Amino acid sequence: MDGSYKVKKLVAIAAVIMLAGTSLAVFAQADSPLTGADILDLMQETGSLFGEDTDAVFTTRFDFVYSDGTEGSNEFTFLAKQGDEELGEPDYLLIYYQAPADIEGTLFLTHSLPDAEDRLWLFLPALGLVKELVSEGEKEQSFGGTNLTLGQIGGGFDYSDDYDAERLGDETVTATFDGEALERVVYVLGLTARPDRDTDYVEGVLWVDAEELLPLRTEFYSELGNLEVTLDVLDLQTFDGDLTPTWIESQDIIDESKTTIRVLDQRRIELAVQVFDPENLPSFDLASILAE
Repeated sequence: MDGSYKVKKLVAIAAVIMLAGTSLAVFAQADSPLTGADILDLMQETGSLFGEDTDAVFTTRFDFVYSDGTEGSNEFTFLAKQGDEELGEPDYLLIYYQAPADIEGTLFLTHSLPDAEDRLWLFLPALGLVKELVSEGEKEQSFGGTNLTLGQIGGGFDYSDDYDAERLGDETVTATFDGEALERVVYVLGLTARPDRDTDYVEGVLWVDAEELLPLRTEFYSELGNLEVTLDVLDLQTFDGDLTPTWIESQDIIDESKTTIRVLDQRRIELAVQVFDPENLPSFDLASILAE
């Protein structure tokens, strides 16, 4: 598998972590220690785009340094709404392309259900066209000129789907919370790809904050045991009572490329479900939504 695809998948993981804030929950541990699988499950359960009954809007910037030394930057505004699970509603994510100018106004919409395939739509303002993405080829299109694909952004990522985890022990690391460098206890997990899963990396190591159940660092290794990529959460900020990653950096050790994702602005506002109707994408107006 070529290195460029691996970078895409790594940055997709970074983007999903960026989108997932953690609720400040304290877990009562059983008499027996948590296993690696327990920790992955708890990490997945506590990650959430959503507050109790509120929706999220936030703006991010993706900065790229490619293997040839060239650089690029993109900005997006994400609008997220949690569907009513009892009514069978999906979770909604709408991404508004802000910069650079040649992609401004493009919209990418996803509807996600736990036990069904995600539905994806793309709106191109120059054509006035809303297109549902069905084929694999359509889903492999670039996300706003980045080295991510639309399918990766729409599909999310769950470590526990692809990897078995062995708890290696606990460590103390320094991490930045609300601008302050703090000593944090972390669970260290060894990851091994499941034989029935098509993964990009056969092994990894994951450092998970023991209190917030949030991954702080991930390393992925080749079949020969060589470190290939790293993913670091460099800063977390309290947002509406929840702790959220606001600065993530991924690096490809082989080709020396790097991607940085920063949150520029975030807020909680109630979003009407009609905002996430594919038929309404041509009339989308971000300014009026934020003004409500």
